Amino acid sequence: MYVLICSLTEIEWLDRLPFRCDAALISIDGLDMEPPKLDYQPKYYLRQEFEDVWLSEVGYEDSGSYAFSLFSMEQAKEMAEFIYGCKDDIDVLICQCRSGVSRSAGVAAAVREHFSHDGIEVFLDRDYSPNVFVFQYLYRALEDMKK
Repeated sequence: MYVLICSLTEIEWLDRLPFRCDAALISIDGLDMEPPKLDYQPKYYLRQEFEDVWLSEVGYEDSGSYAFSLFSMEQAKEMAEFIYGCKDDIDVLICQCRSGVSRSAGVAAAVREHFSHDGIEVFLDRDYSPNVFVFQYLYRALEDMKK
């Protein structure tokens, strides 16, 4: 499975033509943000909302106000179930977030590490700064799906 990391602008540009039938899209944005404007939708599509915040950036006294918008283990499990539900039908998994740098890169790194053991390549690519919190939760959820 090829994993593609995209920004909002890139996914809207890719949408000028119908998506390949063997593609799946995970679209991520912050709370109350408009989803990508897509004329076409891939056969497999998952949209999640959470902020690009790392747990280490949130102080204990602030944790209550951020708790609703942090990437949760429930979201990681939903994403893992989505990926496992379509993995045999797709050749391309598109991971998209607002800037295409952190949240989508964290997802892509977890998927690549789980399936092909090369997630480190996303971390080493200077174009990306994968959200480690997203990576850890999703990787754990994907590993649990294997059991």
